[in-house]
Amino acid sequence: MRKISAVLISLLFSGTVQAQEPQTVKVDDSTQTRSVTLRLASLVEPGETLDWGDFIRVERPFGAWTLLCDWRPSRNKRICSTEQTVNAGNSGLIWRIAIDSEHKPIVLFVLPADLDRQVGLRLSFSGLEKSITGSEWTCNGQSCMSAFPFSDFVQAAILNSKEMQFSFRLLAKDAAPTEVRALASMEGFTTALEAAAKDPFGKYVPLKKQEKAADLTSAAGRNAAPVVLNTPQSTTDVPAKQSDKVEQKSPPQSAVPAKVTRKQSRNIVPRDGLY
Repeated sequence: MRKISAVLISLLFSGTVQAQEPQTVKVDDSTQTRSVTLRLASLVEPGETLDWGDFIRVERPFGAWTLLCDWRPSRNKRICSTEQTVNAGNSGLIWRIAIDSEHKPIVLFVLPADLDRQVGLRLSFSGLEKSITGSEWTCNGQSCMSAFPFSDFVQAAILNSKEMQFSFRLLAKDAAPTEVRALASMEGFTTALEAAAKDPFGKYVPLKKQEKAADLTSAAGRNAAPVVLNTPQSTTDVPAKQSDKVEQKSPPQSAVPAKVTRKQSRNIVPRDGLY
């Protein structure tokens, strides 16, 4: 198993998610209504108005996973998350590794709004099973969400898994419930986590050979001295006869721009503007 440090995990990010619709939970034959809010780490404060261009988001695919990194240039801060969309027929789910507003790593799940919360979501990984049911879900008209801490043995078991199995039930008004089973690949997961900590925007991704050659050719073209052409003074000038001697004088040495030598210290091209 590849070890991922707690510091690396703490770098993960996703936006703020809030469920507006109250959730009803049965407790000892009585009904209790409560509003549950999932607050995740964010670079934008509540009510803050961003200046133009002061927010950059970069998405990078890593196998079955996508690394999402946000950056605030004015603060020189960034936070990332990694997520996967799992399709199962006409349904599916999104699950994401992120950090909450207290900077603790969590696993966040987003399922369809017609989820049967009493059955909930069952996860199977590394020979373990975990269920998320009932009051652990927060639903609105668009989706149902739940999360649990990404730490201790759960974190170790997920990192050591080659695949994850999910099962849940969807309710329908005029039809029988639909059982959904989905399989998620962990390919690219640890690589995405490492990139989040060491190279979130791909600054140090090696350039391909053809890209290097094109860059050097372009640089050579920019460094070349301009060609000076002697043209007639006006459109009424008559071309010289064969017996006439036409002498083209070279411009003075001082008129020829000096060749500028550019230092090729790094193979980093305009992507440097992101840092």
